[in-house]
Amino acid sequence: QALNKDLLSSNKSGYPGVSRHKNRWRARITVDGKRKSLGVYQTKEKAIDARKKAELKYFGKVLHQD
Repeated sequence: QALNKDLLSSNKSGYPGVSRHKNRWRARITVDGKRKSLGVYQTKEKAIDARKKAELKYFGKVLHQD
């Protein structure tokens, strides 16, 4: 059920698990209740791509579409 959450109103990237970090973009994912960092990227698109790859790895599918 937690995988189907809507975006928080504070989410500025438009994609879950992707947020601003200073002048870059951070990607994260929560697996088995533990938050994992996926890295910090120069662009929002690269951070979203990292998040989608992690969704495939951990959940077997991309959970969110842009």
